[in-house]
Amino acid sequence: MRAGVLPGPSAGGVRYLGFDISTRYVDYATRRWGHRARFVNGTFTEAQLATLPR
Repeated sequence: MRAGVLPGPSAGGVRYLGFDISTRYVDYATRRWGHRARFVNGTFTEAQLATLPR
């Protein structure tokens, strides 16, 4: 399952934080889009939600 969080506009546009349980997908996404987004291997939880900017 893939989940993305779009916390809102930043100085350079939209900040994207993606979570996925597939290490292979996270590795690919980081190589492909790592300059524009952050990808985390794991499940999105309330703990991560609490760390996001509002």
